[in-house]
Amino acid sequence: MNNKREKATVSQSDNITKFTYLQIEVAMMKAQGHTYTQIADSLGKKYGKPFAPSNLSRGFENFIKSAPLLREAYLELQNAHFYEYLFDRKEYGRKMRARQLELQKQQLLNGIWPFGRGSGRPWGTVLDENGKMILPPEKQEVIKRIFRKVAEGASASQVAREEGINESTMRNILKNPYYIGLHDWRDEILKGSHESIIDKDTWEAVQKTLTIKKPSVPHFGFHRTAAGTATSPESLELLRKICELRAKKTSYPEIASTLKIKSSTAWEVVHDPFYRDIIGADLWERARNTKTPFGSAYLRARAQRIKHESQTKILLYLQRSGPSRIIDIVKALELSDSAVYTNLCELKNRKNPMVNKDPESKKWFLTDKP
Repeated sequence: MNNKREKATVSQSDNITKFTYLQIEVAMMKAQGHTYTQIADSLGKKYGKPFAPSNLSRGFENFIKSAPLLREAYLELQNAHFYEYLFDRKEYGRKMRARQLELQKQQLLNGIWPFGRGSGRPWGTVLDENGKMILPPEKQEVIKRIFRKVAEGASASQVAREEGINESTMRNILKNPYYIGLHDWRDEILKGSHESIIDKDTWEAVQKTLTIKKPSVPHFGFHRTAAGTATSPESLELLRKICELRAKKTSYPEIASTLKIKSSTAWEVVHDPFYRDIIGADLWERARNTKTPFGSAYLRARAQRIKHESQTKILLYLQRSGPSRIIDIVKALELSDSAVYTNLCELKNRKNPMVNKDPESKKWFLTDKP
C-alpha cells in the first residue's frame, strides 16, 4: 500500500465511517497472526518512519467497527454487477444489452410496447395509460378491409391510394403479423397476448401476392409475349438506325433529336451487348467503338487551346498598343475581365515572365526577357 493514498469513506444513512489504507494493511497482517510490535517494525521498514504499536492498535479497533459495513457494501456491489462494470466494460455492456432485449421481449409478449410512445408501433394501434397496445374498432375495420381487398386481387399501391395511406406504410401493414395475433421480434415470430383480427387463409393469400415478383421491363424495342419477349420489324429498323447514326459520329443528343427518343436510350442500345447479335455484330461494334470529339479529353484540349489563343491575343495587343490597363484590353479583345486578369497573371508567373505590371499606373506591359 502507498502511504500517499487518501482516506476512503463508506457511508450508510447519516453515519460516515472513515478508514485509511494503513488500517487495511494492519488488518491484513493482524489476520496473519502478527503482533502490533511486529507490524510496527514491518511498516517502519516499508515507509522509513517509526510507528507506535499503541497507535496501530487503536486504529485497528476503529477499523473493526467498519468491517461489517465494508463486507455488506462489497456484497451489494457484487450483486449489482458493479465489478463487471468496473473491470470488464465490454462484457458488462453485452450482458446489459441481453437483459434489456429480454425485458423488451417479455413486455411485447404481454402486449406492452417496449420502445416508448414514439413511432414504430403496428399501424392503427394506440397505447393506454399502462403502455399496452390497443387497436380501436374503427382501425380494425380498416385493417380488415385492406387485407380483404388485397386477397381479392387488388394491388397494394391501389389499396394505398383508395385508403389514403402511404404505399410503404401499406406494405408494412400487409407484412406485419401483429394482425394475426403474433409479433415479429428480431426475425423471431412470437405468439402475442392479443386477439387476431385477420384469419389465416386471408393472411396467407395476401403474403402470396406480396412474394410474387414483378416481371422485368423488356429491353428498348422489345415487347412482352406469352413466350417471353419479341421485337417488330419497325423496332428492329429503329435499333439499326441508332447504330448507323452513331457509326457516323453523330452525338447522342443529335440521335435523340432525329429519332425522337431519349439520349440515354440511344446510349443503352449502343453499349448493351444484348443488342449485338440482334442489330448485327459488325454494325454494333462500329457504333460501340465510335468516338466523337465531345469527350472530356477533347474539351480539356479545347479549353487549353482557347486559353493559349487568348494569351496570344493579349500579347499581340500589348506589342501593338504598348502598356495598357485591363479595361483597355477587355474593350479591345472583347474578353471578360476575369479572363484577361487570369491570363495576364499566368503570363506573369511563368518561369520566364512575358508580362509585368506597373504598380503606379496599373498598366501591363511586355517584359524584355525572351
